[in-house]
Amino acid sequence: AFASSVGVLLTLRFMQGVLVGVVIGPAVSYIVEVSHHSIRGSMTGIIDIVRQVGYVLVFSVGSCGMSWRYTALICGLTTTVLPFLALFFYPDSPRWLVIHNKIDEAYKAIRFFHGDQYDVYLQFDTIYCNISKNNHGQNTTS
Repeated sequence: AFASSVGVLLTLRFMQGVLVGVVIGPAVSYIVEVSHHSIRGSMTGIIDIVRQVGYVLVFSVGSCGMSWRYTALICGLTTTVLPFLALFFYPDSPRWLVIHNKIDEAYKAIRFFHGDQYDVYLQFDTIYCNISKNNHGQNTTS
């Protein structure tokens, strides 16, 4: 929205594309790690649906007769800034916390994602057993 020339606009758009490419892999991994196994496939599929909804948002806002700068500003705030700020309120994945021996935080993260009624101990045991099995008895606190 604040680009001073076409070259700056194209450069920033290229950088945004690269950053999205870098972020999408860890984002999918995070979703897979925190979602319940019964909806894991659906959750990863939602990523594509949300991306398409974002395109519809941009086209809808852009067709309202605003300049491209206002369109970029509105869409940038709603699709980039707000989700980025929301990331500060999400805990690390329970799997990562278990690997780094942060057991209490892992329980809290499981409760955050699945709710108070969910059996966090069963989920924790599953995560711990999978990590132990994948490491074949190696130290998991590294």
